[in-house]
Amino acid sequence: MTTPPSAPSGAPFSNSEQNADKVSAWSLIKPYWVSSQERGMAWTLLIAIIVINMAVVYINVRLNKERKAKLAEETARRGWTEEDVQRERERHAFADLTDKQNLFFVYTC
Repeated sequence: MTTPPSAPSGAPFSNSEQNADKVSAWSLIKPYWVSSQERGMAWTLLIAIIVINMAVVYINVRLNKERKAKLAEETARRGWTEEDVQRERERHAFADLTDKQNLFFVYTC
């Protein structure tokens, strides 16, 4: 059985460098997340950050769905074609409007 060839010593990502990076990363993480007396607070804050980020994503998705429904309603009310919608989108692109005023605004996550 043959062993796979190792990366040349000058290769940018050799296995030994990757292992060294993992070891150094773990040596930075371990005192805060595993063996610290404050690890409970650290995990609590991490979970809080994740929950808050998920809430922001949920809100943005919900607002985008509402905005899309309003645009469809406005398109039907005014009888716009796709070209009309694109023209209005371009007209509003650099107008000094808030996100509530600009029907074409999209929230990003």
